Amino acid sequence: MNKINKFFVPKKMAQIFISGALSFTLVGCGINEVHNDIDNEPSAIQIEDNFPIQTEYLNQLSKQEKQDYYRLNQTYRDLLVQYINSLGLKKYDDELKNSEFKFLEVANSDKDYYQYHTKDLSYYYIRNDLYIERLNQEDLNYLKMINSEDPLDNEKIDFIKRTYPMVIKKYLRNDENLSVFYGPISSLEYSAPNDALVIGCNYDRFNSNGVTDEEWDKNFQNQVEMLNENNKQLEAHLKGQLNVPVKLIQYDEYSVYPMNNTVNTKVK
Repeated sequence: MNKINKFFVPKKMAQIFISGALSFTLVGCGINEVHNDIDNEPSAIQIEDNFPIQTEYLNQLSKQEKQDYYRLNQTYRDLLVQYINSLGLKKYDDELKNSEFKFLEVANSDKDYYQYHTKDLSYYYIRNDLYIERLNQEDLNYLKMINSEDPLDNEKIDFIKRTYPMVIKKYLRNDENLSVFYGPISSLEYSAPNDALVIGCNYDRFNSNGVTDEEWDKNFQNQVEMLNENNKQLEAHLKGQLNVPVKLIQYDEYSVYPMNNTVNTKVK
């Protein structure tokens, strides 16, 4: 992995990096496949057609039950994003959006499932899979009644705070040495504790937007420096707010699998 923390990589070199031109081991997240470029925007993408994992639980459900599960899973994701936004995630996202260094949002067709389905954010997103089947019946009934378009209130906050540590874990067993890989390769860069909240970050770094190579190179270096600092501050901030580990990783177009190419993967 090539890391850009203290040295500069010109545009032509940066465009051939296989992964992680802006990688840093902070709080991290990842994707399980490498994608191919897609130019067309997706239209009316349905959750059920692009859900990134299959579990034994899902395989036992009828088609209608699966559709209900996907809908509730998205409702839970919306609530979790709202809650993390209320702790400051949206503020850090807006700092990139309003920066003079012109961070461009990834096109919908190039976003992975997790970024595509994270609302109200341009660059950051929650990368965890959400195992809502672990909720008890009372909590599931409550989730069914929620309209995620409504403002976050104390009742919803209490619900998310109480349940998300269990829902975001890949494995239920308690083992502080257990890690999960969220990237295209098995490396510490894409590794997170099993119980971590995993935050991803991705933007369109290679869109020239009509500028010269020299102008792009200068702006890209400024983006790298700002993003490194922004992510360090975000990591420290969320760690102080949450009762679980936090991991953030910088993605690029080589380390995510876009929505139009999503293939369900078997998870034991």
